[in-house]
Amino acid sequence: AKANRIETGLQAAGIDAEWLLAQRRVVADRRRLAAVAVNVALDGERVEIAGFLVPAPPIGNGVPTAYLLPDRGVCSHLPPSPPNQLIRLRITDPRDAGGFCIPVIVRGTLRAEEVRHEARIHDHAVPMWSAWVLETDRVSY
Repeated sequence: AKANRIETGLQAAGIDAEWLLAQRRVVADRRRLAAVAVNVALDGERVEIAGFLVPAPPIGNGVPTAYLLPDRGVCSHLPPSPPNQLIRLRITDPRDAGGFCIPVIVRGTLRAEEVRHEARIHDHAVPMWSAWVLETDRVSY
């Protein structure tokens, strides 16, 4: 009943309710895309980024990996950050892969590369979807 009154009011004002609802979907889709979009100008750049380290299983060839998260609470109490804020680290020195949710500064070459894996966070697996990979040459604790 209320929806019919609203639709009648919109029609009286010359507004197509179906078009308006379709625009909401367009905006929602654009917001979803923006949440995963990367700044392509940074692809291949040497960077230094601070964040919080979460170890991850090694890549098939044994290269140690981790994730760099922008916020500490994301490590165990909150869902993972959006893919464009989550960086998968390929770590050169295996000694740099340790620690859980500790603050670090990483340096290396940033690549726009989508990666999906699961990471063990305490007692459960968390899907980690990253839009970035960083080939690290230095991890500072």
